[in-house]
Amino acid sequence: GVNGITVNGDIDGVTIYGIWVRSIKSGSPADKARVQPGDIVYQLEGEVLATDGSMSDYCDVLRSRHATDTMNVTIIRYADLSLMEGQLNGRELEATGYFSGSGSSDTPAATGTYTVVDDTYTIQMDIPASWVAVDGTVWESTWGNFTFRAPSILATTDFDLYDGYLAPGVFFAASDEMSQIGGFIELLDGLRGWYEGDCKLDHDMYHADYGSGDWYDPWYEGKFDIWENCDGTGTNVFVLAARPKDNPYDYLMLVTVNYYTDEDLEGLFAILDSFQVVGGF
Repeated sequence: GVNGITVNGDIDGVTIYGIWVRSIKSGSPADKARVQPGDIVYQLEGEVLATDGSMSDYCDVLRSRHATDTMNVTIIRYADLSLMEGQLNGRELEATGYFSGSGSSDTPAATGTYTVVDDTYTIQMDIPASWVAVDGTVWESTWGNFTFRAPSILATTDFDLYDGYLAPGVFFAASDEMSQIGGFIELLDGLRGWYEGDCKLDHDMYHADYGSGDWYDPWYEGKFDIWENCDGTGTNVFVLAARPKDNPYDYLMLVTVNYYTDEDLEGLFAILDSFQVVGGF
């Protein structure tokens, strides 16, 4: 009854693993236990989940039980980082403390980053701990005469606000099918159509390490744009189109990051330091 993806990272100085809950099937044992979208299923039957970045532990526990068996579950409620314990097919979740270990009645702030992986386990990146709305489904799009599918991750604090440039967030996609568009320069040119009606392109940007609009890191190369004051909100958008250095014609990738505050900018740096393709297409 749980639709989710694996997450891992560091929150308030504590390493966290688990299954981030995207949605709950109505009437399922998880629904009756009061598990909510946005929760992280941390333990099931005492087993810490997703320590290897996969759903295998979670699936193994479920396969070893009958659907009607009572199973102990521990979740982290991201709204306030409270630790909740209960049972599937048993007692409802109850708060037992805070994951940060503060023991305080005050709501602790989520700090640090955690790693998110898309639904196909092909791409991953580190994002701020407060960006708890995550969608890892495959992206399908048509550009001109080309239709392609790409593993993708959309992460933000709020999906609706993100669409209006009112919340920070990131969209990361990569695919060998995107090569139909051309190279990373053609991809970046195509992405300009997403922003030119709402934002102002920064024509004066210069990066001391990369040059004017050029991107290089140990694994990827490409070009980037920076769009400013999108839709009058003050939000900027960093847009990167890139390819792998070792096999330049294997696939293309795009990364777009909305940022406004200094904390958002730290999130951008964390993403640019960590985005990568980890599986095959």
